[in-house]
This record gives sequence, structure tokens and C-alpha cells, in this order.
Amino acid sequence: METAPRSVWKKVLWIGCGLALAFGAVVTLVVVLNWSKITGFVSETADTIAAMSEVQNAVRETFHAPETFAKSKYTTGVAGRILSVEVVNAPFFSQLMIDGEEGRAMAFDIACTARAALPQGTHYENFEVIFNRRTKVGAVLSRTRVTKFAESDLDFAPRFLRSGTAENDDAEEPLRTEAETYARALSSSNEFVESLRARDYGAIYARCGEDVRGNTDAQTLANTMGEAVDKFGAIRGYKPGQWKFAVREYRSRRILASTKIVEHERAVINYTFQFEEGGGYETLVGCQWYTRSIAAPEKSPK
Repeated sequence: METAPRSVWKKVLWIGCGLALAFGAVVTLVVVLNWSKITGFVSETADTIAAMSEVQNAVRETFHAPETFAKSKYTTGVAGRILSVEVVNAPFFSQLMIDGEEGRAMAFDIACTARAALPQGTHYENFEVIFNRRTKVGAVLSRTRVTKFAESDLDFAPRFLRSGTAENDDAEEPLRTEAETYARALSSSNEFVESLRARDYGAIYARCGEDVRGNTDAQTLANTMGEAVDKFGAIRGYKPGQWKFAVREYRSRRILASTKIVEHERAVINYTFQFEEGGGYETLVGCQWYTRSIAAPEKSPK
């Protein structure tokens, strides 16, 4: 079999190199002509990632929902961007009728909090909140509720203030200027923790408002708040100068949630005491608790 002359192979090689160089030149030209668009896209993507991180942290901290995920997206048939917030297996799922009006009210609170957490100048036309109940019995099963809002629906701007930092929120510090209006809420919350330490649930019930008393009797409140001690042992301590305030809207009422971080023998717990925002912060309109962390059981010596 005859092989092609060497000159033919040289021509093929030169043609290939020429095509590669031409292609590279075209790509370079396209990049140069569109450099501002490319850098703008990269910058916009980085800004979006940072904004979603802020939204996730705000919802996680405000609603004690560690499995919260935010993303920016577009959907066919919907004008403008959508800020989607998914909350998975949050503790409040067991305390609310998620599929009813309570669920919609909570979704509204979360959407407002998400919007407030966006960096200044960031704008979304649409918001959706997804409640995802996941159970694992052999396979992972999900049951979801999706609630959607236009930006114009979110006419309430919630507030979130705390001592310390996101990494160390169990820290004491004097009330900052913007939080001084909640000084009485902090002292009331400390008084309630002292009542919990003494297991004096009657003192807490005595300061509950009429709406609480109309739905809960003294024994039910004692059982609910005393469950933490029954499960995790006596209160060891807390920091009077630690504070966390979140103002939310619930059924057209503005509620201040004051959270205290309390150490028990076998767990650290968030106690949240709720007051009518703008009131005297003496009377409770609600209270609840969530575990922050649970101590590992001690191993018995072999």
C-alpha cells in the first residue's frame, strides 16, 4: 500500500493549525467584545449567592429552622425573578396547622423576613415559601406546601436584632441603640426564665394575656413548659445580658419574640417569649421552646 507523500501531510498539518488559530482568534474576539457582559454575569452570580446566604441565615435564626434553603429562579409564565425559600422539617411544623391559615401566616412571615434580609438594592418581583415535611421509612417521602406572594403583598418589614454574632449568639452585651426600646422585654424574659428555674409555672400563667388564657389552662402551660425539665434536667444557667428580638406579623398583629438561650443538664434550649409589639412587654401572648443542642449520653464504664 502506498503512503501519501510527505508534502501532503505537511499541508494537512498546516491547514489544521490554521483552523485552530482561526478558531482561537474568533473566541478571543468574542470574549473581548463581550468582556463587560461576562464579568457582569460573574459578578451578578456571586452577588446572588451572597444574597441567598443572607436570606438562609435570617430565616434559620428567626424561625429556628436549621434546614432552610434559598434560591433565585425564573419560571415560564411568571414575570420577573422568584425568591424561593424552602424550609424542611422545622420544629414549628408540629405546632401549627401548616395546611391551614396558620401555615399561610407563617409563610407570610418567612417571605417578609427573606425580603428584609436581601442586600440593599436587590429586588425580586415574586416570593414563594415551601414547607417540606420529609420522613424516611425505607425511602424518603416528602409532603410539601407551596405558598406564593407578589412583592406587593409583603407590606410589612420585620426586624431582627441580637447580641453577639451569628457564630456566637449566646453572648452578653448591653442593648444597642436600636434595641433599647425592648429593654422591658428583656427583663421580663429573664423573669420568666427564673420562674422556669423555680418550676413556678403559675407565675408565668399569671402574666399571660386573655387570648392565651382563652385557649390554654394553667396545667396545659405547666405541662408544655415543664416538659423541657422533664426531658433534659434542671436549668443550670443562662446569661441575663444575652438577647434576641424578632418582630413578626401574625394574623394582622405585630408580635415581638424575645429569645433566651438556657442551659439545662442535658441540653441547651431556646425559650421564646412573645409580646404584643409596641406594648409594655409585661404580658405574654405566647411562649414556646426549642432544643438547640442535646448532650451526648455518657458512656458507662466497662
